[in-house]
Amino acid sequence: MTRVVLTRFRLNRSKRGIGGVAVSDRVQDTCVHLAEHKAKPYAVSIAPRATGTYAGAFVVQRITVHGIPAEWPMTRRGAQLTNTDKAAKFIEIGGAVTTAAGTQPTPAHHTLRRTLEYLDATSVFKRPRRSR
Repeated sequence: MTRVVLTRFRLNRSKRGIGGVAVSDRVQDTCVHLAEHKAKPYAVSIAPRATGTYAGAFVVQRITVHGIPAEWPMTRRGAQLTNTDKAAKFIEIGGAVTTAAGTQPTPAHHTLRRTLEYLDATSVFKRPRRSR
């Protein structure tokens, strides 16, 4: 169950005010909570099982992203869901995986991409879709 807490606050819209929010512990804690309790369970639920340990190898990490000037020139903190399975790259985008049984072609499962699409679709913050 997702819990939403609404509070009133006044945001200083200067770079320093928004920047302070972007690097705050509370924002990062919220990102980690979302990754652990919404993104990770969904990714595990749709992950292929035939490949061995992939479904159990999802990890949430705290991250700091330094701004890309052309897009968003601001440092911000958040969380990242990754998969540490040695074959994760091949399972995610497809390719050949070598196991004890030999080399086998693996179709692309796009588990992390589908998880991101799920988060976008179920977010309370609706953002406009970019045209591709």
